[in-house]
Amino acid sequence: MTNYIIRRLISMALTVFVLALATFLLMHAAPGGPWDATAPDRKGLSPTQQKILNQQFGLDKPLWRQFTAYVFGDVDDDGKFVCGAMCGNLGPSFKYRGAMVQDRLFAARSDEGGFWDSRFSFTLRLGAFALMLGVLIGIPAGVIAALKQNTWVDYLISFFTTIGISVPGFVNAILLVTVFAVMLKWITVIPKWENFSAWILPAAVMGFGTMASLARYTRAQMLDVMRQDYIRTARAKGLRENVVVLKHMLRNSLIPVVTILGPTIAGLLTGSFIIEQLFSMPGVGNEFVTSIFNRDYSMIMGTTLFLGVLVVFANFFVDLTYGVLDPRIRLD
Repeated sequence: MTNYIIRRLISMALTVFVLALATFLLMHAAPGGPWDATAPDRKGLSPTQQKILNQQFGLDKPLWRQFTAYVFGDVDDDGKFVCGAMCGNLGPSFKYRGAMVQDRLFAARSDEGGFWDSRFSFTLRLGAFALMLGVLIGIPAGVIAALKQNTWVDYLISFFTTIGISVPGFVNAILLVTVFAVMLKWITVIPKWENFSAWILPAAVMGFGTMASLARYTRAQMLDVMRQDYIRTARAKGLRENVVVLKHMLRNSLIPVVTILGPTIAGLLTGSFIIEQLFSMPGVGNEFVTSIFNRDYSMIMGTTLFLGVLVVFANFFVDLTYGVLDPRIRLD
């Protein structure tokens, strides 16, 4: 187990490094720059002003020097070493006049607010609500569909799971906002996030796809387990049906379902970009989309690295959990 953890940590570090390198190269390969007149809030800058800004933010250095300075660190004008992203320093934001990226993501948006007023907390809560909704509805729906195979219940659940998997989340978001905010007026178009009711639609939109995937996967695993010999043996021994379903079927069906939680969490994090934009949610995804339009290199790099670290650690913990739940699997 120890050797496995060490190997995984090394591979995770390499993965994040490759992600940082790919993001950096793609940013600088795109035409234009952060001070171009085509970028928002950057009109009217003279060449002299652009030169000063490039020197201030280190954009006048060679690309390899910019990359190593951002990831590992560099020596400042006073001769002091300033550690980079590997120490949690995600760099200064171009759009917000040198404000540190980590402050923009994790600090409260106002002096009175705490952690729950930060952008990361909005993305975290949205993903948590969506995951809870997907798990609490998706897994029971998959179990019911398997137990009621080839009945109208199975067909109805399969119909909704197909919609949840095939229809993009932003389409569902537009339809739900149109129905519940515009037509029925049950919610406001510009929600107040201190009210729990404001989280229902965004969480439902994000959790719908998760619910559909979990329901379909759980149904497939349940049908596979139902055909096993030990299920027939349990019924032949006279065990009650609810004991057979809960203790033997469901327990063994959920072990493979755990493996898709890692990609599911990754999908929730990246899927929040569009959802936060549509619902005007001040989260990390919204900040990331804004930074792309403003060509805020530090914000793009910092947000990408942060989300990348979350995804690789989510997959890592899912693999560890899978090994704990199924003793037959050895993590060597």
